[in-house]
Amino acid sequence: MKIRKILGRNVRKARRQHRMTQEQLSEKVNITAKHLSMIETGNKFVSEKCLEKIVEVFDVKPSMLLDEREMNFTREIRFVNIIFTDANSEFIDKLIKIMLDKDEADPGGGHPHE
Repeated sequence: MKIRKILGRNVRKARRQHRMTQEQLSEKVNITAKHLSMIETGNKFVSEKCLEKIVEVFDVKPSMLLDEREMNFTREIRFVNIIFTDANSEFIDKLIKIMLDKDEADPGGGHPHE
């Protein structure tokens, strides 16, 4: 997959997980909603300045937006990332995978005996 498609998919996913419209995000990063739409569909790449603003809005590392794996941009994942900033990145990747696997196995988030 091309890098701009990966970035676009991840920006769209992060925006939706933050319950933002294209208009809301585009306003925060000082681009038009049409430009954002083109970024999200992989038809246009972002400038360095725009990427920095997107990273700031979602409070993520730039590498998360360029990762081909399914990413979860919710606050819980970012919190874990903050806690383990000094930890080995391989350990963090394993921890995130465990958390994502748990979410897929139990999408309701409840306990089986509830």
